[in-house]
Amino acid sequence: KISKVPKNRIADFRDTAFPAFDLFEWEKYNEQNIAYALYTKRGCAFQCTFCPHSSLEGSRYRLKSPKRVINEIEHVKRTTNSENINFCDNSFNCPKPHAEAICKKIINQQLRIKWKSGAIKPLRLTKDFCRLMKESGCDYVGLSIETASEKMLVNMKRGYSVDDIREAMDNLSNSEIPFGLSIMLGAPGETPETISETFRFVDSYPMIQSIWVNIGLFLWTHHQKILDAARRDGQLKNVRELFDGAYYISPELPKDYMISFIESLKTRKKCYVQVNKPYREYYKAVNSFE
Repeated sequence: KISKVPKNRIADFRDTAFPAFDLFEWEKYNEQNIAYALYTKRGCAFQCTFCPHSSLEGSRYRLKSPKRVINEIEHVKRTTNSENINFCDNSFNCPKPHAEAICKKIINQQLRIKWKSGAIKPLRLTKDFCRLMKESGCDYVGLSIETASEKMLVNMKRGYSVDDIREAMDNLSNSEIPFGLSIMLGAPGETPETISETFRFVDSYPMIQSIWVNIGLFLWTHHQKILDAARRDGQLKNVRELFDGAYYISPELPKDYMISFIESLKTRKKCYVQVNKPYREYYKAVNSFE
């Protein structure tokens, strides 16, 4: 029996405990220049087909106040002697006014930190917002585009367009914030043509620092909407398979094509690949690129 998501979610974070970074061997983290993870909110208003966060955390945002976020940053600095922060929100820049308020608070408090976020949505990343991120200490973002095919953005219910991705990448480039991309291939409706669309777009931006490619969509909770497609296409026969590394990959991707495509990824510099079970035997160098 699968239990439902509890509804008694914390709404006010003012009195919650700070992360216990004092329990870390923080000197070793600092030696490796590892940034300390902070969350500025819970919840997600997006309904992406492969992601369960809106169900697990709620579709309404529960925001930490900018003051609370600043207090946590100061706690990191005081406890670990580090100025490296990683905002680990599902999408740091959504809602945008909240992210803007945090950046402005960092600037006003003259915190002089270096921060990054591995999950920025390519949505409303204006020139002014990118300049604000840069001024507040942002030194890297991971842009979660997942695809640059208009068809696949609709299929995956990502909530933005290829034009939005283009605006985000142009403005990040002009702001001189280094950025990488995450790409997720194999959702329902994916074809060799949609994959080609994505990489033609990506290759038009040579300044990209790194590309993270996931081939196949990991199935791990019954809150993912993609499970309906997985059952329809015979790739999930029993819910118990969710505990055994189940994946979905579009049946419109021929096996020969995928083998050839995976091999081609080995020639790409700064490209890191996660390959699902059916194709791992053809890809022996996962995550080994320089």
